[in-house]
Amino acid sequence: MNLLPTPDLAEGVSDAQVMKEFIFDKSNHLKPLDPIPSVKTDLHSIPTDQHCIVWFGHSSYFLQVDGTKFLVDPVSTFRKSITC
Repeated sequence: MNLLPTPDLAEGVSDAQVMKEFIFDKSNHLKPLDPIPSVKTDLHSIPTDQHCIVWFGHSSYFLQVDGTKFLVDPVSTFRKSITC
């Protein structure tokens, strides 16, 4: 829960204005100018005694602490314990 009130829209802006800008006012900055850096990680090669967090994007990540592995994806509907 936000500690401060957070309006859905900026003050003084109507729903119609927001929709118009979304549909018609396209920005030239829709794509990054340079490639986004990334690192391929082989999760099986991470030593079990190494603590790590691997971010997959958005809200999904892999976490390993004290040899215990967690796959965190709050959007996924897959709910089952997995042993790696």
